[in-house]
Amino acid sequence: MSGAIAEEPITISLADVLPGRASEASVRGAGQFHLRAHDHRSLRWLCSHPTAPEDFLLSVAHLPECRTELAHRKGPLRLLQLLADVYEEDEAILTLAGELYGSGSEQLDSFQAFLQRHSGNGWMLETLVQRRGSCSEKERALLEAIDNHAERDRLRRVWELGELEREAANADDATRIGELYALNEPTIWRALAGNAHTPAAMLRNLAGVAQTSHASEIRRIAQAALKTR
Repeated sequence: MSGAIAEEPITISLADVLPGRASEASVRGAGQFHLRAHDHRSLRWLCSHPTAPEDFLLSVAHLPECRTELAHRKGPLRLLQLLADVYEEDEAILTLAGELYGSGSEQLDSFQAFLQRHSGNGWMLETLVQRRGSCSEKERALLEAIDNHAERDRLRRVWELGELEREAANADDATRIGELYALNEPTIWRALAGNAHTPAAMLRNLAGVAQTSHASEIRRIAQAALKTR
């Protein structure tokens, strides 16, 4: 028998690509095949696979059709940096910002540089102001970034409510608890509902809250707290 035998492209069934069963090489090979075939549906599936290797993920980052799946990954770091700094993908920006802000192993100057690059991303800023930074210096850097944003007043208010909510969760002075309750802020009420020092009479009021945001959660927490009194 003469003549070369035509080689069939080697790929893998998506149904067979399960965690622990597919190696990085298998995902890479499937990815290369589907990339040549312009099969974006299959590529998107592979982009979310836990064993997808970094080189494959970076090779498809230029495809707009794949970026949503890529941006929802938690790594690798080079991929997230590419998606954030080159393609301005919100999910990647948010993931990196949260790590830089909340991790004690991340340096202040790295966080400041990231804030500067993405200072116009209001979603990132609003998400961060609801969290605690790993140090007071990072929190001050965030507030400085907020002060330069077009929605400064709204973002400042979100920050202030977050501070009050954290205070409400831990306050032990009856007068201060009453002052916080009187602010009529649902997130503060939610925190007070879970505070062991909140008076039972106030908890009964919170257990009947309605027609406000977080109402069902406030009621649930307050009702559970009353059962322990």
